[in-house]
Amino acid sequence: NLTNLKSLIVSSNKINEIPKEIGNLTNLENLNLFNNKIQRLPKEIGNLINLKVLNLFYNIIEKLPKEIEKLLNLRELNIRRNKINEIPKEIGNLINLKVLNPSYNTIKRLSKEIGNLINLESLDVSSNELNGIPKEIGNLSNLKELFLSDIKLKFILNEIGNLTNLESLDVSSNNINEIPKEIGNLTNLKELKFNNNKIQRLPKEIGNLTNLKYLKFYNNKIQRLPKEIGNLTNLKSLDVSSNELNEIPKEIGNLTNLEDLTFDNNKIQRLPKEIGNLTNLKELDVRSNKINEIPKEIGNLKNLEKLYLSFNEINEIPKEIGNLKNLVVLDVFSNKINEIPKEIGNLKNLEVLNLSYNTIKRLPKEIGNLLNLSEFNIRNNKINEIPKEIFKLTKLSRIVYDNNQNFYYLNLSNINLKKIPYILSKMTFIKILDISYNKLTELDSNIIELKELEKIDMRNNELKYIPDRLWNLPKLNEVLIDEIILK
Repeated sequence: NLTNLKSLIVSSNKINEIPKEIGNLTNLENLNLFNNKIQRLPKEIGNLINLKVLNLFYNIIEKLPKEIEKLLNLRELNIRRNKINEIPKEIGNLINLKVLNPSYNTIKRLSKEIGNLINLESLDVSSNELNGIPKEIGNLSNLKELFLSDIKLKFILNEIGNLTNLESLDVSSNNINEIPKEIGNLTNLKELKFNNNKIQRLPKEIGNLTNLKYLKFYNNKIQRLPKEIGNLTNLKSLDVSSNELNEIPKEIGNLTNLEDLTFDNNKIQRLPKEIGNLTNLKELDVRSNKINEIPKEIGNLKNLEKLYLSFNEINEIPKEIGNLKNLVVLDVFSNKINEIPKEIGNLKNLEVLNLSYNTIKRLPKEIGNLLNLSEFNIRNNKINEIPKEIFKLTKLSRIVYDNNQNFYYLNLSNINLKKIPYILSKMTFIKILDISYNKLTELDSNIIELKELEKIDMRNNELKYIPDRLWNLPKLNEVLIDEIILK
């Protein structure tokens, strides 16, 4: 009886049936039945001639009635996550439709009538059982978003080049091995994704997409990037990880607006010096390549926050690393580095430093300047002493040090210690500890955790007493303390 009703929202209930009387609500403009258990729509739904939005997302509908063709004012149809295996050809009559989302169903084909939806701006058919799309999709000249991911596509139609208003195109997780040159017609594209395909090369016409901001091609078989990639000067994020690249073209240096650059898991042997032009870069990931040298120009990346260089063949970190004052994460895990430059101490914002699995013999004392460091990993090196300056790092909560040769002596003497640092309790490998000539007034429980401790020097502090638990350390056999305390 609610014939004047304009909006009806009954989402997230347990409704399994819509009464035919729904057809009496002829003034209804918005019908939201999201997240119910509806199995079918009554044919009377076709009476809702003023309906603009129909949301059936997350139900168990198997079929749309052909009467849906009467909803000539419909602007948005969301049938995502149902059990629909076919879209009726009558949908082609909904010429005012702007948004159509039948993703996550079991649709096996799209009828050519979909090409009649000339006002459509967003189409998402992702995660269906389509093997292709009709060429008539090229008629959708007003389309701004097209999502074709995970639909078993083997090729892209040349007609895609007709969609000149397209701003976002996602064709990820298919079986595509070639991109047509017509992709270069999509000059309004801002986001392009071809992740998880079998693409071997990029057409040079990709360089026409000068409005692109996000370009994603991870997990393909690309062997080289065309030099025209350097034309994409508005690009903010480029991901070509998990491919077969063996070099990065120098034209990458033209992408001065780039903030995120990911080349991990390729076969790259060197970084071009032009990478130093990317002064807006915040994250650089070149893990798992064959890089043996870092160009000094990396020091120009003043805005860099995260630098991932692990699993390469790097033998030296350039001193220019010290220019990266905004760096928060530095990961050089599993390389061939044997020395850390003292300039690392300039990285005052560094929070995570991973130097593990290298051949480092000593750490520079300047590492004690990294006042924001919270995680420090030096596992599997050749370090035999930690510089005492590291214990100035009050924010350090995790240190990984195992599998270093002859690493058992820790000298913390004469560094103005007033309290035993918490991180000391994690260094259970220590056999000899020197905390003499400080300003300690007590020994807290952090010392008691050093089960391997054999010798401790506590002389010249301000200690009033020694806790009994110290004497319970099983391997302790030598204690150096002031005579006054003994008395």
